[in-house]
Amino acid sequence: MSQAIIAKRTDAEITALANAEDAARVYDSGWFAVAVDTIYTKTHGLGSNKLLITVFASENSNGSDCHKLYQSFHTSSSAYCGGCFIDDVQSNTLEVKVGENSPMGQNYYPNDDGHVWGNEVKYATRPTSGYYRVLARLL
Repeated sequence: MSQAIIAKRTDAEITALANAEDAARVYDSGWFAVAVDTIYTKTHGLGSNKLLITVFASENSNGSDCHKLYQSFHTSSSAYCGGCFIDDVQSNTLEVKVGENSPMGQNYYPNDDGHVWGNEVKYATRPTSGYYRVLARLL
């Protein structure tokens, strides 16, 4: 079964989330380029692995039309993995692992025409790259 939920945020709203708390307790990666089936190590420097982590995704480097990202997967005769998951969270680093199917969170069957949420088709073609922004808050 495919699982993905989208919550749209503007870049200004994401920045406000990052600045809402004491800056020493929040990590903001800023927007960085990502590609399918790739691992990115981020240095958050918060001194703990007890973090509340949120990832946003966009097709644009400025974060326009971004959405909150969830990992997405489907298994049948083969697996289709989209989005990312956060792994190996250490006291000062974490890994962002991008799915092999699409970094934007949706997973596609080989000839799929896109997915619909809220009566809106998102990503009718499968993006193979994009941009992520990771926010981590120290608990």
